[in-house]
Amino acid sequence: MFRSSGEPPGACRIDAVILLPLLGMDAGTYMAQIGLRDLTIPIIAVGIGYAAEQAVKGTG
Repeated sequence: MFRSSGEPPGACRIDAVILLPLLGMDAGTYMAQIGLRDLTIPIIAVGIGYAAEQAVKGTG
């Protein structure tokens, strides 16, 4: 499992060993919910950066 949030390499194993059984999810459901949510973080950051750049230039 790959996490885009900058977590240490062992964090995915900890998630798989501890969180999956506690949450009652299979790995596919976990990746769909958590993995896609983590993917939205850089997308939102790019959008905010673009809006801020446009505001500084005075074109937005």
